[in-house]
Amino acid sequence: MLTHLLSMFASERTALALVVLNAILLLFVLRRVRRAFLAATSGASSAFSTKPSVALTPAERASYLKICETLVAEAEAATRADSGIAWVPRGSERGARVFAFTDPKNPVIKIKGVVELDVPDISLLVKHFVSNTTTEKLTHNLGKLDPMLISAVVLGEVAPGGKTSNTQLEWGTFRVPPPLATRDFVWLSHQRLTTDQDGRGMFVSLAHSVARPEAPDTWRTRSVVRGLISNTGYVFKQLDAIRWELTYVVQVDPCGAVPKFVVNLVATDQAGVAANTKEVVEEVQAANAALGGAAARGEAAWALAPIEEVLVDATRRVPLGECGAGTLRWRYWVADASREVRAATDDGAPVDGRRHRDGVREGSVQVRGGDTELVWTRAPARGLASLMSWMGDRPLCVYYQVLRP
Repeated sequence: MLTHLLSMFASERTALALVVLNAILLLFVLRRVRRAFLAATSGASSAFSTKPSVALTPAERASYLKICETLVAEAEAATRADSGIAWVPRGSERGARVFAFTDPKNPVIKIKGVVELDVPDISLLVKHFVSNTTTEKLTHNLGKLDPMLISAVVLGEVAPGGKTSNTQLEWGTFRVPPPLATRDFVWLSHQRLTTDQDGRGMFVSLAHSVARPEAPDTWRTRSVVRGLISNTGYVFKQLDAIRWELTYVVQVDPCGAVPKFVVNLVATDQAGVAANTKEVVEEVQAANAALGGAAARGEAAWALAPIEEVLVDATRRVPLGECGAGTLRWRYWVADASREVRAATDDGAPVDGRRHRDGVREGSVQVRGGDTELVWTRAPARGLASLMSWMGDRPLCVYYQVLRP
């Protein structure tokens, strides 16, 4: 009798699972059809149908700057043991210590990930964050940190920035696991090099959701769900001459049909962004050491060439502008030497691929002169890696220098 009941229970569970699976598949198909219809009838593929332009009133600017002061104070408090915030340890994520806080004002829990890293030159790190003043730079730097990024745009400046600060409005779209709809966020972005309550060096890069008419909700027109960001970002605190502590604080609500308990179940995974950021900072430092060490080796020409960056997912064309006829030389460095990256000019002349010291590769080619492009290519992911990566193959950052004829 017991065996019979268990058999019936198992068959009912199997039937229920099949019903749920079919419902999910049907939802996925319908959503794909809807997106295809919207794309066909709208005549555009990007979530940003126009290039937005923000015209802020003095009152709006003052309001945003006041929000920034609150964000900095709250972020700094999140790093202090005496702040009164009841952080609960949640283990670790890719080397980052993870903590959680149940916010009585928000159904989504707040998470922070903490790592330590060496930052011999804080100006390089600050430049990485405060230089996102154009859509191109914002897309590049967000793409380095977040492989889920689809597109991003700078809506406009809130306050004049400089070498150590920046405040602007941004809009970004991110992919999520199917069958969920794409998410987008509109946020106030603020970066500042300052000091904490103890007088130690501190750099913050923070984001907080805002509503702007220039960035309307696109659910009805693009099938994109608008999510909410609550004071999320990075707090770097100086520990000694070169050692810094990085705290990544995150509280993001994807909204839509995702239950809040599901969001909270997987929220701790976001602490891994602290580890991602540490890797990127170390990568930039290593690239500058490999390529920027030319002066110490007596390579005067390369020492004067600026170090550029490009994200390469499959093929990426980089305009070099007007070049004279003669030998075009370039060299590049990537963090993972096993990743296959090739460069060529726009007329198809390939790089020779000669490996140089410190993992740097060099190439040269004869060009006819005029407008020239450097074409970077990378082999796409294959096999299981391609099948399992719902978020797409992560772009690879190539650090390079060019010597024109």
